[in-house]
Amino acid sequence: MSWKDAAEALKKNEEIKITFVGRKTKKKISTPVWYVFENNSILLLPVSGSKTNWFKNVAINPQIEVEVDNMKILGECKILKNKKEVDYVIAKFKEKYGEEEIKKWYSGFDAAVRVSPTLPK
Repeated sequence: MSWKDAAEALKKNEEIKITFVGRKTKKKISTPVWYVFENNSILLLPVSGSKTNWFKNVAINPQIEVEVDNMKILGECKILKNKKEVDYVIAKFKEKYGEEEIKKWYSGFDAAVRVSPTLPK
């Protein structure tokens, strides 16, 4: 499955499941997350910022699997800590989910993640 194949599902859904390798257990772990899809990449905002467990894991092992509408695609995470980049992601999340929902569910705003397609080897 390619990102191109999943693009329509990524454009219309509210939530995806990400699967990553645990930094301590080295086992695969999955969790649902909100996201924004733009320019062929997925923006993620960790609920508690850099203290969020999934964020700590992808900071160490950036390869993840993204599942949307029973389609699985592979991606590479880029950690965003620059205030301007993080603020951009926050603004995109507020645009998609509403400012009140972001205030309600999110408490850490010091980090974000951009997931890009893993290129075939």
